[in-house]
Amino acid sequence: MCEFERQTFAALDFAAIDGFIDKNKNIHVELNREEIIEIACVKIQNGEITGHFHSFVGIDGYDANSVEFDDCRVMAYCARAEHLIGAPPFGEVIQRLRNYIADSVLVLRPSLFLRKC
Repeated sequence: MCEFERQTFAALDFAAIDGFIDKNKNIHVELNREEIIEIACVKIQNGEITGHFHSFVGIDGYDANSVEFDDCRVMAYCARAEHLIGAPPFGEVIQRLRNYIADSVLVLRPSLFLRKC
């Protein structure tokens, strides 16, 4: 039996895009898959937040200075293209996230798995 009172939970959320405007080329870029651009996680123990993790993530193969978002879903997270300037690559962020989560029980909200309409 799991003793929830003694567990540390890590609640994970992220923002992703499937397209953006390349300002340098003046074109709309459609990605083959959604690209994660922001990851956030909080640790909770005994009903209290005990720590947090946050990072923006660079879009592989694109200069963040030329990126512009036109998607209201991303804007709802308050992520702006300029946040990606100097952002580390996904592999680096995910390794730091793994270390942060460690042996915590990972919690995801169900809508992370739903496809957009």
